[in-house]
Amino acid sequence: MFLNKEKKDVKFTDLIFKMNKNAQDDIKKFGEDAVINGTIGALTDDNGKLITFDAIESLFCSLEREKISAYAPFRGVDSFIDAAKRLCFEEYLPKKEMGATVVAGGVAGIRHAIDNYTEVEDEVITSDWYWGPYFTIAKEAKRKIRTFNFIKSDRFDLEAFKETVDDLIEKQGRAFLLINTPAHNPTGYTISSEEWEEIISFLNKKEVPITLFLDVAYIEFASFDAKKELFSVIDRLKEHIMVLVNYSISKGFAKYGFRNAVVFAFHEKKEEVEQFENAFIISNLASYATAPATGQYLISALTQNDRLLKEYKKEKNEWYNVLKRRAEMFLSIVPKEKVMPYKDGFFISLKSDVPLQFAEKLKKEHIYLVPMQKGLRIAICSISEEKLRRLAEKVR
Repeated sequence: MFLNKEKKDVKFTDLIFKMNKNAQDDIKKFGEDAVINGTIGALTDDNGKLITFDAIESLFCSLEREKISAYAPFRGVDSFIDAAKRLCFEEYLPKKEMGATVVAGGVAGIRHAIDNYTEVEDEVITSDWYWGPYFTIAKEAKRKIRTFNFIKSDRFDLEAFKETVDDLIEKQGRAFLLINTPAHNPTGYTISSEEWEEIISFLNKKEVPITLFLDVAYIEFASFDAKKELFSVIDRLKEHIMVLVNYSISKGFAKYGFRNAVVFAFHEKKEEVEQFENAFIISNLASYATAPATGQYLISALTQNDRLLKEYKKEKNEWYNVLKRRAEMFLSIVPKEKVMPYKDGFFISLKSDVPLQFAEKLKKEHIYLVPMQKGLRIAICSISEEKLRRLAEKVR
């Protein structure tokens, strides 16, 4: 009677959390050992305990109560922005003009970007394997998702990407590209340096406004030899391309619930990045006012303590190696043609023409995975190596 027509009779459903609840209910009935829960994208040990980093936890007692209890600035805490810049880009910080705004988690960064860099009813381009909430975020902002075939012959499908971009430019006269890399959710694919060269060459030839939004949520769990080289391409993009980089503390620092991220903007013109900051600050004010302060001061303190920063990196690298071992074991058992090409990160995806039926069949075996349009997502981040082996053998 009172809701607007778009929300009336609409019920909230989140497939990931629904599957997780089913798994938790199953655990109560049959016990932890009987159930394999590959739904939630959070890093856990082999006993299912959420991983946190001792180096970061040790800093809480040093945080000033007044600071973490007060409202943070609308743009964010300056020291946190500096810390995120250092951690995200390392030696690959672009030389272009830079703007930055703190937002309430990576989701807010995506929502603000779509709101401010597309028009109502515009389409946003992303790969056909994508994190489900992208669709909901776009729909809530009265935009649409348009996808391209992500992988062909185990490589980024450049031709499909080109065709989709060209078609949308012809329709809209502009394009917004939402690219999740490295350690892509849900496949674990990482766009290579060679593939980026081809993407850059193509985009530089366009003469319309293009927003390249890089969702790097999992970058801290990508391969150490190449993960930050991604940013070296930014300085070679031409003036018609605005680059936004969405860097969150959720995955890399195991602070999922703190809801802190920084969106960085890069462009030749200072006025463009100033407009970016103004737009995002207004979006902050209109949605949740300011991002939470505690995580901002926590990560600021980490980068100001060289000893603890070094310890944190050591801890993180150890868990990176755990993920790597889990993935290598799983991929050694499951036939290659049944799995999307994996490089890094929290997830591996199985190919399937009937993902819902596949998921239901696995549920009967007390195995819970997330069905997607073209297959099932496995959160290897939250499954022990022993259970992953059982899962791999069952899938095979």
